Amino acid sequence: MNVCFETVENKKDFKEVVTCLLKQVSKETTLVLHLCVHGDENGIAFKGYEVNQSDDDCILWDEFIQTVKPLNEAVDCNLILFLQACFSSSLGEKLSKTKFCKCLIAGEGLVHSKELELLFQFYKTYAETMDVKSAYDAMINTKYVDVYHNEIQIYSSYKCFLNDVSVEEMKE
Repeated sequence: MNVCFETVENKKDFKEVVTCLLKQVSKETTLVLHLCVHGDENGIAFKGYEVNQSDDDCILWDEFIQTVKPLNEAVDCNLILFLQACFSSSLGEKLSKTKFCKCLIAGEGLVHSKELELLFQFYKTYAETMDVKSAYDAMINTKYVDVYHNEIQIYSSYKCFLNDVSVEEMKE
């Protein structure tokens, strides 16, 4: 499993990273694209907290889909998107119509910093099993022990959208 970290500060940077990834992947690749950004029901913001249609620091969902869809095609419908962004699950409503990824894990409401432990469990399980459903289940069932030695279930605000489609179905 190869891992790459990129700093993306605006829409242009994001599109350049996607273009670079397109040159590196193949049909045999399963790609997990994880974005840690601010978001709302309309899109994501690479800087600041507000998603503004005219701002180059933001990308609205329709443009986001058009940007990542070629990646999904390049990896034979094996793109897994993990959006660590508030309200990013609103993008899931478009998945059944657009089929821009195989799986979308996205924030259903506000995403809190305490959920970083969940992300560790997701990626640990995914690296062990290479199965996104198992990794998601492990993430949402993660418990931790607080300073008083109480076992606490971490509330997960993430929602998982699975889209098992073939390349032929995706192009329809």
